[in-house]
Amino acid sequence: MTRKTMFRAWVLACLVVAAVAWLGGCKKPPESGSTSSSSTAPPPPAPPTPTPTPTPTPTAPPSDATAGAAADEPGQLDQQVRINSFPSPVPPPSAETSPLLLKFVKAKTGQTATFGDVEDALRDLIDAAGYDWRQFYDFPGGFAMVTRVEQTRPDWTPMPPPDRWAVKIGEIKNWSIAEVVRRFASAPSGFYQVLVFIVTDQPVVTSDKQATYSDLTSKLPPGADRLPKAISTRSTTDGTRCTVLIYEFRKADGQDAAVVVPGSISARDHLQRTALWTALGGTP
Repeated sequence: MTRKTMFRAWVLACLVVAAVAWLGGCKKPPESGSTSSSSTAPPPPAPPTPTPTPTPTPTAPPSDATAGAAADEPGQLDQQVRINSFPSPVPPPSAETSPLLLKFVKAKTGQTATFGDVEDALRDLIDAAGYDWRQFYDFPGGFAMVTRVEQTRPDWTPMPPPDRWAVKIGEIKNWSIAEVVRRFASAPSGFYQVLVFIVTDQPVVTSDKQATYSDLTSKLPPGADRLPKAISTRSTTDGTRCTVLIYEFRKADGQDAAVVVPGSISARDHLQRTALWTALGGTP
């Protein structure tokens, strides 16, 4: 290659380089806001800031007044109430009815009678017969209701008031059969009786031990003026019956009252003379 030829090649190369540089400078710059296909992807969004868990506010303990109000709410402790029990086997009575059907109890239509229904029915019966007081006891399969000691004539017909209630129970602060019968010491000589209504679906068993004065006095604890809900809300069964026990007492001047066993008349005769037999559904 001659020098002339080499010079021409060098000039041509310079012209090519200059043309390429000029064309690169004539390119239009991208408009503002446009995104190049080769641009870097935006960074991922920052994770959300966790919401702080609120600190629970401590609850102040109930005041004595609030706690007392809750404890005094009606019926709050009724299910826990326990009443004393009537002796079982029962002390031998002077007279005793056969188990009576609960014909005198009025249950709500379509519902089984509860022991509370029986309690209400017995209250109405003895109130109508002039008994102004009764005490309730627990008993296997049901409950027992004991009437006030009453004075009778020798034929066991109740004396008219106030002689009927010659034993002054109104002066006794802590009432119990034991304390009532002790009052016989100052009561007039004569005839007295106590009625015990046993409502149960179990047989009423009589003790083989002869009843004594203490069986119906110091050995019988105080009763309750009503049944607790633990008993009153229980339903009776087809086998629930009412058995009435009559305890006769005779008292001579200066002597303690003695329990009369067997009695001088039947249980039916006793209840007829106290106007209770028919009300209990007994046959005429």
